[in-house]
Amino acid sequence: MGLAPLIGMMLCGVIMRNPVGFNMVFYTGSALLLVGVILAFLLPRTEAKGKAESIDFKKIGVVAARKANIASYAAIFSQWFMMGVITVLLPSYMVDLGMTAFHVAMVMVATTAACVAFNYPAGLLSDKVGRKIPSIMGLALLVIAINLIPVATSFEELIGLGILLGVGMGCILPPVLALISDNTEKGERGTAMGIFHALITLGVAVGAPVTGVLASEVGSSLAIHLSTLIPMAAIIAVLVLVKAGLPQREVIVGGENE
Repeated sequence: MGLAPLIGMMLCGVIMRNPVGFNMVFYTGSALLLVGVILAFLLPRTEAKGKAESIDFKKIGVVAARKANIASYAAIFSQWFMMGVITVLLPSYMVDLGMTAFHVAMVMVATTAACVAFNYPAGLLSDKVGRKIPSIMGLALLVIAINLIPVATSFEELIGLGILLGVGMGCILPPVLALISDNTEKGERGTAMGIFHALITLGVAVGAPVTGVLASEVGSSLAIHLSTLIPMAAIIAVLVLVKAGLPQREVIVGGENE
């Protein structure tokens, strides 16, 4: 999730500086998707063993209801909700300042690069001090960076905020993902990760249209500020539901760590 958008945004920024502009971006994306389809057909075939299991909603509910998992899900949803906000409002805000699609792409590159750079240190920190501190730190930086966007008026300021935003995002993913591992058994992790990744998609899918509608009613600046209520709520969830200190597993009835 880190290198792919980083490379994609850099390519888009470079391509859009040329006369071919937007058309070439879509042609390039389509060509890459076609390559992916061809490679998928070349994958070795494997025969399915046994019958496909039906969805176990009870198991999903049990996994999702654990306190630490709730905090993890709230944090990752809020992160990608804010990505939806940025996707909708940042380009129009920058265009209003007289900037181009290239400038938008470069801010997003700065954000993604900072996110990638801080993933590993955040993971190390979460193993040293626990999941709570880096999670809260990342969410707090997210709130600060987003709230400062409406007061930024230059490309350099927006690049700086993009980096700050990326640092925050980079600090969130490793500890909240580790929380899932800390509080699930082997037979549950596929379910837990499925919920986790579904919330990534849901965050963007909800954040973008909700903020777009909100911006049309109250204006972009206020919509940006109001959107940070979501990561603020996630901070409260982490504060209340995640234990301080080194990783501790919840008591799982019937599990290995009961």
